[in-house]
Amino acid sequence: MADVVRIGIVGTGGIARAHANAIAEVPEAKLAAVSDIDPAAAKKASDEFGVPGFIDQKEMFNSGLVDAVTICTPHWVHPNIAEEAFKAKLHVLTEKPMAVTVEGCDKMVAAAKKARRILQVVYQMRYQPSIRKFHELVASGALGRINRVLMLAPGFRSDAYYASAGWRGSWKGEGGGVLMNQAPHAIDAMLFVCC
Repeated sequence: MADVVRIGIVGTGGIARAHANAIAEVPEAKLAAVSDIDPAAAKKASDEFGVPGFIDQKEMFNSGLVDAVTICTPHWVHPNIAEEAFKAKLHVLTEKPMAVTVEGCDKMVAAAKKARRILQVVYQMRYQPSIRKFHELVASGALGRINRVLMLAPGFRSDAYYASAGWRGSWKGEGGGVLMNQAPHAIDAMLFVCC
């Protein structure tokens, strides 16, 4: 891989800005293109970030502009987008949850293996210093043996959050409610610390 990884963002709403900002902070990475099925959103992000914008992500994947993509779309389309990216021999970072079904996850893993490319899911909480320290303490045995875990996830989402995108807050849209969209980061942190 090159000294600088050229990254494309698929889906320019919501979390995409956080991805763009994170990419800008990494010297070895560069935001190279954006894609959104909404032409106005694609243009807005293209103008804002000063990179080419695409309406069809396959065109971005095959443009030669990107080495990897980050998928920032609603959950249920992650597997199909990832599969297309792997066919174009790109690495994939996808927002959580990876997919809304086990079959969708299996499809993504198989496509990554076939393409011999990296597939990673965003679980950033495990990189927070406090979580990493807690993991270290548990792994070292300093806190003794873990026999039972009780997890509370007190995060709050306002009505405005759910109103901001029609797919949020529904089984059809999120593929499983709070366990699929709000709790995965806390669950991942708990598993990272305790397992």
